[in-house]
Amino acid sequence: MFLFGGKKKEEEDIYAKLAKEYGLARDQVRKIGFLIVDGTRNIPKLLTRADPEQDEKRIHKVLDAAKNVDDTGEPYI
Repeated sequence: MFLFGGKKKEEEDIYAKLAKEYGLARDQVRKIGFLIVDGTRNIPKLLTRADPEQDEKRIHKVLDAAKNVDDTGEPYI
């Protein structure tokens, strides 16, 4: 018997879900995701050079990249 409204929802695998949706292998979807993250990782560093104060934290805040963190802990867009 569950006291607070039922079973726990199983954690779903986003890679498996996208692989099924697009007809790809799970590993292919994972690699595509890493390519996208790698491509956008350097955008804040590039924009920091255009900022008069050279404040990278400010750029991350403006781009809302602080809440998106990859496996290595680096923020990305």
